Amino acid sequence: MTATSREFHFVPMLAAADRMPGARALGRVTAWLHGAFGPLPPETGDRPVAAVISDASIRRNAVAVADRTSDAGLPTWVGEFRPGAGHGTGPDGVRTSDAPHCVDLPRYFGREKGHPFHRQMVNFITTGDPGGTGGAGGAGESRGAGESGGTGGPRQTSGPETADDLAWPRYEAPDRLGRIWSGGGTQATEAMEKDPWGGVRTMFWPKG
Repeated sequence: MTATSREFHFVPMLAAADRMPGARALGRVTAWLHGAFGPLPPETGDRPVAAVISDASIRRNAVAVADRTSDAGLPTWVGEFRPGAGHGTGPDGVRTSDAPHCVDLPRYFGREKGHPFHRQMVNFITTGDPGGTGGAGGAGESRGAGESGGTGGPRQTSGPETADDLAWPRYEAPDRLGRIWSGGGTQATEAMEKDPWGGVRTMFWPKG
């Protein structure tokens, strides 16, 4: 299950709304209209309207499906694409260092040179595990985000890697680890993050 952190931030109407005085109040009202009564997620930043629309349209559904699938005991992996160095291709075909809606599609099909996501999806199709470990992999087996394991800072991904380098733990409570890709192409970095959609969950389901 993947999403991007800035699904519809590129839409001109939403960008204009976020420049208006009182944009955060407008974002709060927009959230209420979409059934979200908890606090805006920390990553909302200075784009409250775009963030709420993005979360109501995409990330709310992503976290709901991921949580329910994992809670049902089914193998679940979660990832999010975020802005960073390097470029991907946005939904309008324009090269971008942002993380708009559908930026993951060229990566999925291997059309973005150097990005690791395609290889990880091939691993999933051929082994049942995006880390290429044959379906094993609880949180304690993650080795994809630090120099020698654990869930530390971002890692440059260009160049050959082994299945162990790519280990990707399942999304499971309580940590709900997710993989984070920042940037695009050969400059993309990866890290593991605890509960990357926790803020979205709290906004839409503040009582858990």
